[in-house]
This record gives sequence, structure tokens and C-alpha cells, in this order.
Amino acid sequence: MQTWRTIRAAALTLFEERGFDAVTIDEIAAAANVARGTFFNYFESKEAVVVTYGPHEAEVQRSLITSSVHIPLRGQ
Repeated sequence: MQTWRTIRAAALTLFEERGFDAVTIDEIAAAANVARGTFFNYFESKEAVVVTYGPHEAEVQRSLITSSVHIPLRGQ
């Protein structure tokens, strides 16, 4: 789990600094201090870094969906 978080944090930092298209997987791996293959053990693509939830994030999403708290939608 720590490696997943390290890779994701490095990628998001690089995306913010340089833009998504300007960052390579090799640069993400280097910033996270992991091998390119290790990146692919955790993410199937660069896009997956942005759209994949970690186990802890998925649980937060589930609890928000099932909670009885009303979260108003925009315009309501």
C-alpha cells in the first residue's frame, strides 16, 4: 500500500507541475524511486494513476454512498 501511495503522489505532483501529457511513466517511476516494472505492478497505465482508487479511497466512497447524510447536488 505504501508503494502505491508513493507512486501516486509522485505522479500527481509531476502532473501538477508539468501537465499530464508532459510526464512519462519513466519520470514517475524515477520520482517515486521505483523501477518502471514496479509502476506497472500497481497501475496499468499513466491514466490509471488518476482514475484508480486505492483500497482506502474505495471504502470512503462506499461509506459516502451508503450514509444517511444528505449531500446536496449543485443547484439543489
